Amino acid sequence: MIAPMFRAAVTIIFASLIGVAEAGPKIAVVRVADIHRALASTKAQAEAIRAEREAIGRDARLRAYQSVLKELDQISARLKQALADTTNPQNSIRDNLKREYSLKLQEATTIYREYESFRSDRLREINVKMVAQMEESLAQIHAKAAEIGKKKGVDWVLDSSGQSNTGVPFILYAKSPLDLTSEVQSALGHTTNETASDISH
Repeated sequence: MIAPMFRAAVTIIFASLIGVAEAGPKIAVVRVADIHRALASTKAQAEAIRAEREAIGRDARLRAYQSVLKELDQISARLKQALADTTNPQNSIRDNLKREYSLKLQEATTIYREYESFRSDRLREINVKMVAQMEESLAQIHAKAAEIGKKKGVDWVLDSSGQSNTGVPFILYAKSPLDLTSEVQSALGHTTNETASDISH
């Protein structure tokens, strides 16, 4: 008695699995890169990062270094004139200019090292901030895409703009997949007036 019931249950389960296999998972795609570029927050973040990078070039240390370089050029020109004066082998002006040039060169080297250290540290901080902001934006896109996908009964939501490290797209072919890009973009409510297709890299 148990055996026939067991066989019937197995048959029902097997049939249901066949039905799932034949139907396949319901897949949708989202062009994450397009959405991210179209976000107003992305544009604002890019402008802020650009301003912070430009500010590095206005640092007082760089201006001081450039000023010292001009002084070095002036000292060098005067030293060449002094060296060209062969009438006085014991030219004290020449010796003073050599010492002055050496001291000024040390000053320039010190300032340059300080600026480069500041510049390196500042760029590192900016890059960390940029990555954090990007991760936050992508997390928002991911969450909204997952939410919409669940509502539509989608099994998988794939990023159709995703690429490997070699630049090859992850999705090489898809036959008319459900595209949720516009819905995700609208749901986020932070897009610019530009459409995703109008925004260049």
